[in-house]
Amino acid sequence: ASSTLLEPEEQQTLQIAMATMAKRISEQPGGDIIDELFANVVEMKSLEDLPDNAPSIYEGLTVAEARDQIQKEIETRNSTLDDGVDIFSVGIENPELLDQYLDRARLIGDFEALVWLKEKIEKEKQN
Repeated sequence: ASSTLLEPEEQQTLQIAMATMAKRISEQPGGDIIDELFANVVEMKSLEDLPDNAPSIYEGLTVAEARDQIQKEIETRNSTLDDGVDIFSVGIENPELLDQYLDRARLIGDFEALVWLKEKIEKEKQN
């Protein structure tokens, strides 16, 4: 007996719907890091049992290629977060820079704003 309550075709339809929802969440401008991480987890889960060579909902990518792309996004995000920035210290040392970061976070999302802030801090250190 199968451990799933859904027929294989229904399971695949559900997985495609999950991936589509997660893709929409991850592509929303101004999203926060938690939304992006959640979306990546759902995307990976939705691709879990699909054949590697099957087409995915990601334009021009097979399921295996989509999994690889999502995994790279997760690793990039984790690497950036691991090299974190002390936002509190930035606010004390440079309130104007903190304001710029917060504006960017609202416009383009937490992660992209954090990448921008880290690059800005690194450039200031070099000068």
